[in-house]
Amino acid sequence: MSKQLPPILLLGLMVSGCVHYRPQPLSHRDVVARYERLRTDDQEAGEAVLTFAEAQALMDRNNRRLKEIRQAYQTMQNVADIPTPWPNPSISTGFKHGVHLPNGHSASTQPFVSLGFAVPLTSRLSRQDDLNSTLSHQKATELKTEHRRLFLKLRQVYGTLYFLQQKRETLQILTDFVQWKLDETRSLVDSGVYSPLDRAVVTQQRHLVEQQNLELQTRILKASGKLAAMLDMPMQFFHGKHYEKPSVFEGKEPILSQGDLLENHLDLANLRARYEVAEKRLRLEIAKQFPDLQIGGNHNREPGENKVFYGLAIGVNLPVFDRNQVRIAEAAGARDEVFAQYEKEVANALISADSLFKQYQTEKQRQKHLDNSVVKQALRSRDLARDSFKTDQITLLRYWDFEEDCIEQQLKSSEGMIQLWQQQAELEALCGKPLTDFAAESAKR
Repeated sequence: MSKQLPPILLLGLMVSGCVHYRPQPLSHRDVVARYERLRTDDQEAGEAVLTFAEAQALMDRNNRRLKEIRQAYQTMQNVADIPTPWPNPSISTGFKHGVHLPNGHSASTQPFVSLGFAVPLTSRLSRQDDLNSTLSHQKATELKTEHRRLFLKLRQVYGTLYFLQQKRETLQILTDFVQWKLDETRSLVDSGVYSPLDRAVVTQQRHLVEQQNLELQTRILKASGKLAAMLDMPMQFFHGKHYEKPSVFEGKEPILSQGDLLENHLDLANLRARYEVAEKRLRLEIAKQFPDLQIGGNHNREPGENKVFYGLAIGVNLPVFDRNQVRIAEAAGARDEVFAQYEKEVANALISADSLFKQYQTEKQRQKHLDNSVVKQALRSRDLARDSFKTDQITLLRYWDFEEDCIEQQLKSSEGMIQLWQQQAELEALCGKPLTDFAAESAKR
């Protein structure tokens, strides 16, 4: 019996080295406590400029999606750092008991011990290591592309907020003007110059401007909500915040080659990483079709005898029926699917780039015409109308028409800049980088 203690002790030592389960229940208390603390801290915050660099730093530190991808990468990296182990050996022990033994026999109960293990005959283990390393690289690529995607989204939302604030300032000019117009109209009605109908018209105009202010405030709140989610900050943090002007592409047209587009396209980068994984997984499944070499040994005594027997067996599973055909077919099909998807995305990227580029050029030409022709002419007409009113060549009502038209054209220009920025952001999301970066890189060549 004592001869069986070493194998049992050995087994106990191996089991004691295994990882033990540690529970980690879900809890939202820490997240809620953080938001409550930030709300309290930001209640007394005054007006300040939130620069894009500061917003990007907050996103890098707080964004929950980035934390999720970082954890997925770290998990896969931890797996890749562990070399694929050999198959575990097997050990078995027991007793043989003999009955009806002849006289003078030795012990009727004898122990036996057997040990077996498998020896890989192919590069299956190294290919598994290679696959794990490639999976880690895939997660790293996903982390980089997701960070770039969020950066471009942050750039879009941040710039939108800046131009919305610019429009709000212009709309405030219109609000103040209409209020002054209403006050003047009321005085002129009391003096008999204008009728109550004139006052009703201006009052309705005041109501419409208030409606515009409410609609614009809704847009600002929606954009601020998107920014808050990306930076993982409460909405109170953005109250009273101002934003710096984003880097709008000022050139005649962005310099973008086909190679730049395909190299920086974020979805294509992820597909290239997926294709590498599919390649390595197929090679692994092909290696698995060859069996391992099975080696076994045993030590035992026969009941009733003092003889000791040693045994050694070498075997291998014959790949007659199961040659891992199903998994090989699945891996080959998965690789072909990624290949077809990559070709589809390349075609879509080229077509979309051509379409978005033309839309961007048209939007830029429209905005240029609006600023250089329509708004400038409205300003000149307003100035002429003001001079004419001072010399009694036109009435106050007529002068007001020119003043309102000038402000309305400026509002259209502000809204046009928002649309142009959205068009530029859409093109940058397709290209994977700001257009200003492509221009800077092209200038260095």
